[in-house]
Amino acid sequence: MMEFYNGTYHTAHKEYKCECCGKVIQKGERYSRESGKWNGDFFERILCVPCREMLDHYCTEVEQEFTWDDVQEFIRDEHCLKCEKGISDDGCDEWVFDCSIIRTKYGG
Repeated sequence: MMEFYNGTYHTAHKEYKCECCGKVIQKGERYSRESGKWNGDFFERILCVPCREMLDHYCTEVEQEFTWDDVQEFIRDEHCLKCEKGISDDGCDEWVFDCSIIRTKYGG
């Protein structure tokens, strides 16, 4: 259970690495800094804007605990089968956190 949470957007004054996708957040880019306490454990994370927006969308729709694999599967189900790339009947094989189409939809 979430005991407290704080999430704010900032402009990077140095390079950071997104905890979700691993993208390097460059100086001058917006990013999200989050902290809180979940089930008695404190956490702090830095996310790029698209990953934060994907996570927010997942949490709004699913309203449960998450893993990044859960978020990826949810986003893939929502977008990849309808993708204009049309690589296969199952959507494409690109990792959703790297997909330029998805990242653009989520503020990238």
